[in-house]
Amino acid sequence: MSRKIKLLIFILMASLMSCQYDVIDVYNDGKIYSLREKGPAGGWIFYENPNWKTDGWRYLEAAPEDSPVLCMWLSTSTWLNTDLATGGTLLSIGSGKNNTAKMLQYKGVRTAPAAEYCDSLVVNGYNDWFLPSSYELNQMDLNLSAYGIGGFSIATYFSSSEMDAGSAAIRNFLSGIPSGTSSKNAPQKIRAVRAF
Repeated sequence: MSRKIKLLIFILMASLMSCQYDVIDVYNDGKIYSLREKGPAGGWIFYENPNWKTDGWRYLEAAPEDSPVLCMWLSTSTWLNTDLATGGTLLSIGSGKNNTAKMLQYKGVRTAPAAEYCDSLVVNGYNDWFLPSSYELNQMDLNLSAYGIGGFSIATYFSSSEMDAGSAAIRNFLSGIPSGTSSKNAPQKIRAVRAF
């Protein structure tokens, strides 16, 4: 094989490898983040997805602060309704966005204040926020709040994971209780997250 052909093959291979990395890096503009570091929206990185190459997102970022008021789940403005289950929400990491979308399907029929707040949130130009799933909320507590990062309240936070018709999964950021449930009508804090 001639030297010119070998050189062309080498250039072609290098080119293909470089394209591959450009495609992978598009998820975060090539920046590598660490846990507890400030994210692109000004919040805090609290989880790195080990399956990011196939899932399409690499990091979870918590919003810089809680919602401005407690999420009041009043009987006239509830998660949905204490006697109606949304069905289809999950506990797992990576499910918060779909859970929030599931909650919002009922917008107009019933209100879902926590989901609506997260869905309408815009921080530093980013508008892709959602209410975290139960396991996402747990990671936020373990990787941020437990280190005194993120300005979390010593309070209980709602997740987007519905447990049954009348309750949703929560996390107590004071005690670090891994999971629990609360009536959808009880006031709880909320912290939006985004995946990128």
